[in-house]
Amino acid sequence: MKKIIHLDKVNLSTISFSFFLLLSTPTEARLYKWTDENGLVRYGDQLPPEYNNKKYQKLDNQGRVIFTKQQGKDPKLLRKERLAAEKKQKEKEALKRAKQKQLQKQRQQDKVLLLTFNSESEIEYARDQRMYVLDSKVQLLNKSIISTQQKLEGLEQEANEQYLSKNLVVPGGLQQKIEQMEKNKAHLEKKVSIANSKKQDVEKNFQYNLTRFRDLKARQRNIK
Repeated sequence: MKKIIHLDKVNLSTISFSFFLLLSTPTEARLYKWTDENGLVRYGDQLPPEYNNKKYQKLDNQGRVIFTKQQGKDPKLLRKERLAAEKKQKEKEALKRAKQKQLQKQRQQDKVLLLTFNSESEIEYARDQRMYVLDSKVQLLNKSIISTQQKLEGLEQEANEQYLSKNLVVPGGLQQKIEQMEKNKAHLEKKVSIANSKKQDVEKNFQYNLTRFRDLKARQRNIK
C-alpha cells in the first residue's frame, strides 16, 4: 500500500523518523523525499510519476540519503537548447567549409598569378596597358559628350529663336530631337562614370596582384 506523509518545508535531519518508519513494513528498505508544487516536503514509499523529472531523494530505512536526483530541465527548454546547439554546430561547419573553399580559391588564384607573370615589371606593364585602354575609352566618351552637348545647344537655340521667343509652341519633331539628345548625353555621362569606376577597380586589382606576387616569390625564396 502506498503511503505518503508531507511536512511543510521541514528538514529531515531535524525530526525523528520513527513515526513514518513505524508505518513502513520491515521489508521496506527505501523511502522517497520530494517537494510538491505547493512547497510541501513529502515522503512516500513510491515516487509519483509526475516527479520523476524533478528533484527528489531516495532514503534508506534509517532515513539516510542514499541517492539524490537533480531536477531535470523542462522538455521545451531542452528542445530549445538542442536546436540552438545544432544551429551553432551547423554554422561552425558552414564557416569551416567557407574557409576551406576560400583557401582553395586563393591557391588557384596564386597558381594562375605565378603562371601568368614572371616578374613584377610584367604586372606593372599589364596594368599600364589596361589603364591606357580605359583612359582612351573615357577620352572618346568625353568627346562624344561635348559633341552631343553642342548639338543639343543648337537645337535649343533653334527652338528659342524660331518659336519660344515668338510665343509659339515648339513643334513635336523638334521637341523630340531635343529630348533624345538630352537622353543621349545622359547615357554617355553614365558610361563615363562606369568607365572611371572600372579604372579604380583595375588599379586596385593590379595593386593586389603585385603585392601578392611579391609575397609568393618571397616565400619561394625562403623555402629554397
